[in-house]
Amino acid sequence: IEEQKKKDDKLQKQISKNGNWLQYTVRPQEGDVNLFLQAIHQNNAIHIPRAAVANFTNTDKFAVGIIKPFYKDQKLVQAKKLKKEKLAKDSLFIVNLQTQELQKIPNVLSYKLPKKADHVLAYTTEVKKDSTKKGAKPNDKLKDLVIRNLEATNETQIKNILDYNISPKGKWVVYTLEGNKKDSLAAKGVFLLNTQTNQTQPLHSEKGTYKGFSFDENETYLSFYGNHDDEKALIKYHKLYITDLNTQKVAKVIDQNYPGVPKDWYISGDKNLDFSKNGKTLFLGVAPIPKAKDTLTLSVDQAV
Repeated sequence: IEEQKKKDDKLQKQISKNGNWLQYTVRPQEGDVNLFLQAIHQNNAIHIPRAAVANFTNTDKFAVGIIKPFYKDQKLVQAKKLKKEKLAKDSLFIVNLQTQELQKIPNVLSYKLPKKADHVLAYTTEVKKDSTKKGAKPNDKLKDLVIRNLEATNETQIKNILDYNISPKGKWVVYTLEGNKKDSLAAKGVFLLNTQTNQTQPLHSEKGTYKGFSFDENETYLSFYGNHDDEKALIKYHKLYITDLNTQKVAKVIDQNYPGVPKDWYISGDKNLDFSKNGKTLFLGVAPIPKAKDTLTLSVDQAV
């Protein structure tokens, strides 16, 4: 029995960058996964039930990760014995590795850490339903963004965002707002928040869909895709925007007519945007312009 138990429990290990912490996961064949953060030079370990992996900040001051719902509840949803809406949402855990203090934040959808900083964390939560508005359908695309200073524990909250990203050194957080059809004055477009000053600068206020936010390693440039076609358009033409972070203004716009883009090709909004290590080259995707489907053509069975 003991030998079988050892086979059922899968052990995964990872050492932090500075070598002071070991994280390992015990994953049973059935049941809740367990994450342990073990200080190399100490005997005690921090146990986080239902967490599979932790991400260490740049110099290993903090560990951050997601706690999943109970395994038994997930099985009930799969068996359709429990409605998905009734299932507990994911939680975010934050561990201060210096004090070993553990904090949990409920109803978290996603989080992002900068590659080269310890002080800042960005995460999104579900938009709270307004109980005063009966019959109002929530927009599943929207979420609330929280930018948290891990060292000072102060936060900035931004309501109803669509997408976001954080720069490698944690100085900038970019996000996009959809706007409000019923309120022409509601903010929309792309915005840039300075985490050091807590000031926000609008980058692009034209209505549209923006995605693919990417910073260079030195935090000199920000690039992203933008599409301003009608939602029902059969072909959506994207533009590539490049922002100079020193001036906080869009410095260049590239579309299908830009020199170097082959004839009858366009900017593909589905490809990741990646800067070279020195930030002087941006890699993007282009693709042949697809042929729009003729929705007016009747099939043989439909012909009158």
